[in-house]
Amino acid sequence: MADIKMPGLKNFAKKLKATEKKIVSGKKVFHAEGVVLYERWVKKNFDAQGKNHKIGSFKWKKLSKMTLEIRRTRKKSPNTSKNILMDNGQLKQRWFRRISDKDGRFTSGQNYSSLHENGGWSYLNGRKFRVPQRKIFPNKTQGQEIIRPALKRYAKNSFRFK
Repeated sequence: MADIKMPGLKNFAKKLKATEKKIVSGKKVFHAEGVVLYERWVKKNFDAQGKNHKIGSFKWKKLSKMTLEIRRTRKKSPNTSKNILMDNGQLKQRWFRRISDKDGRFTSGQNYSSLHENGGWSYLNGRKFRVPQRKIFPNKTQGQEIIRPALKRYAKNSFRFK
């Protein structure tokens, strides 16, 4: 058996280890930055009342006459807001961020957010009614566009070859 020596192999292995550490440490920064970019987009989308979606079917439908009437006449907290998904402001304001080396998550603190995200049926005063889908989050393609600047920075900082 022949013994083969490669000059510089130890140095290469050392640099590879350092690059690996840089990649792992950069992931958390990337995830944090991605979550912040998503959060900004979601809040801007609330302000634009769903018009930031690039796909037409994701744009929010106008409020029904029934919804406006319910808001105006309820006893607990009458409200004349005509803003979509902005009855009391909780859905727009209550969000949580969780960031780790593995991923970044941006989730709503309201249990009814998934009903608005996906659409479905709900009950009010014993009456069943349809809640139209009003996508809070962007679709996958638009989401990738939103985090692209963070991904580019992560790649640039993690992979520098000399």
